[in-house]
Amino acid sequence: MLPDQDTVGPGHVEAHTVQVRADLLRAEMDLRSGVAIDAFQLLGPTADRLALSDPGAALRVLLQAGEASCLSGDHERFFATARRAGDLAAEPPGEPDGADRPWDRLVLDYMTGKAAMFQGRHREGVVLLERAVEAADRIGDPQALVLGVIAALLRGDHVRTRALAGRAASAARRTGALTLVPQILEFLTYAEMWFGRLSLAEGSAAEGLRVSLESGQDNCASHHRGALAFVAAIRGDEDACREHAGTALAQAGEHDVGLPAGLAAWALALLDLGSGRTSEAAMRLRALARSGPGSGHAAVRLLITPHLVEASVRGGVAVRVNEAVETFASWAEATGQDTARAQVMRCRGLLLEGEEANRYFESALDLHGSGYCDFEEARTRLLYGGHLRRSRHPGRAREHLHTAMEVLDRLGARPWARQAREELRAARGSTATRESGGVDLLSPQQLRIARHVADGATNREVAARLFLSTRTVDHHLRNIYSRLGIRSRVELSRLVGP
Repeated sequence: MLPDQDTVGPGHVEAHTVQVRADLLRAEMDLRSGVAIDAFQLLGPTADRLALSDPGAALRVLLQAGEASCLSGDHERFFATARRAGDLAAEPPGEPDGADRPWDRLVLDYMTGKAAMFQGRHREGVVLLERAVEAADRIGDPQALVLGVIAALLRGDHVRTRALAGRAASAARRTGALTLVPQILEFLTYAEMWFGRLSLAEGSAAEGLRVSLESGQDNCASHHRGALAFVAAIRGDEDACREHAGTALAQAGEHDVGLPAGLAAWALALLDLGSGRTSEAAMRLRALARSGPGSGHAAVRLLITPHLVEASVRGGVAVRVNEAVETFASWAEATGQDTARAQVMRCRGLLLEGEEANRYFESALDLHGSGYCDFEEARTRLLYGGHLRRSRHPGRAREHLHTAMEVLDRLGARPWARQAREELRAARGSTATRESGGVDLLSPQQLRIARHVADGATNREVAARLFLSTRTVDHHLRNIYSRLGIRSRVELSRLVGP
């Protein structure tokens, strides 16, 4: 939205308008595919130029400046921008509500709620972000719905995040706002990951990556690569995780964007944690917890807490986690989300011994019962079962470990299922599962590659479809042949074809 020419001096109208448009275009290009903080540097002065002539437009420019600073992980600049937005949006006495007031209210609640969350004022943040969600829902246009999606995600409401993201994507496609679709898919992916729905998360991230690359949105592509690395880490697909994370980190480092860098680093730590490299995971997570602009993000530093506690305890690494646990607990209680509250109880159980620890683990399982994430519940059972085994309660341990093993197997979380089996053997329990054979021997990533090859795709075509290198596909295909005891694509098509 540009300023009304009647409010600008006649001799400056054209130059003013051209300069604003040029700066906004350059900032948009930086935000999508350049250095995020460069966008911030352009948008601040642009907001100043618009403030007197069109406060509503200036407020939206400040919103974009805030998003640029958040993307880079520079939260001090974001806090200052949110304060400027509050000053600008203060309604002068006697001014009637205009057509833009609902949008102004949405922007202000969104920015101040987000700032409150990142500053640890979680209850205040939840209230403000809930107002932003409701305002976005009422306004209904795709840009407003994107803010509602982010607000719902920050307040831990993943059911609403998913619903609003679906509505936002439909509205963006219907109205032609297609550049918003990759961003919307970022948050849909995060919601699916929180639910432990790995295939849906991977599908959203793969689509988001494809659309990002097609539309030249490199920074958004880094988000999706980080998400694909995260899913691959849970599945234990080391090659795919390292490839996606490495690309995301390189791109994020070049463009100084901290959020995708943090997500990719988290994925590598999770890969270590699942593979039993607990001390390495603890060191990665400790570095991420201390990360600054360009390499981390406040949301990532908050959400890694359960993994940081687990890695430090299991790896025997001296990491100060109590403050992080209390911050995570404050956020979880403010959101009222039972899966997050269960993770808090699990953290407390890991930090204690004996019956006191048992009480926290049992509380965690009670909360999981009304949550939504089978993966996190299974991981709680895995950790509780290990604790019970070491506390010489093998019977109780076997009960939790067997359930964890079955769920993790079903979800395709192979490293964690393997940990459950190892713990179950140590507790002298049966690790028998149904007979595996044929394509059941393949990992989810290998099965996807096998299906594409069976359909006649070349290795290069498979690599392009799955956003992998041709070398990685070659490596996977050799392992597929070895596991299935075959030697040719013809034999593979017989096994996995329609």
